[in-house]
Amino acid sequence: MKKLIIIFAIFISGCVNQNQKITINADGSGYAVINYSTAVKNLSAGDEVGGFKFSESKIRETYSSENSEITNLKIDKNEKDSIVDVIIEINFKDFNKLSDAQGFSKSITEWKAENDIYRFKYFILKDSLNASVSGMNDFHFKYEFSFPGLVAETNGTKDGTEKVIWEFPVSSFKENVEMNALIEKEKGGCGMFGLELPLIFAGIILFNRRKKLL
Repeated sequence: MKKLIIIFAIFISGCVNQNQKITINADGSGYAVINYSTAVKNLSAGDEVGGFKFSESKIRETYSSENSEITNLKIDKNEKDSIVDVIIEINFKDFNKLSDAQGFSKSITEWKAENDIYRFKYFILKDSLNASVSGMNDFHFKYEFSFPGLVAETNGTKDGTEKVIWEFPVSSFKENVEMNALIEKEKGGCGMFGLELPLIFAGIILFNRRKKLL
């Protein structure tokens, strides 16, 4: 299955760790797995930390839209480590409408087919408040994308032929951050499964007809 996978880890204000994996099919549909956690003590004043929700009702409200549907949700409190861990699985119809859900409202997405390429863009909107906190140079956002074809151009770092990695210190989010890539489409049909096989069948049919006429 043609797909695009996005993985990134986020550490916000020393309170929440987050990992996301987003898989995009060539037509723009796909699914996301979001995992974030915080210390139990951070929830003493409520069920939200740094914009992240830790109650089922608020999570469903945050990540559901006409474009996206939560298919699985798990909230696990680890008493031993005093950590609350949330895992959300989401199906979405169109990657370009991902921000319709409040949980993705700080991103702008683009996945577009153009002739022989796919055009990919992913913007993270600026977060001046967190980016300006002292020590944010020590924390990094890492974004890893695997594409359904060869990466022709990108402003990230290639890792192999179909993967690109971006990594930013949180302090860089004083401004919008853009990630982009051009991906070559897989060529349709080749060898015996492309033009050659139909021609062979046509030749056999023509040969048999000529034999019958003789």
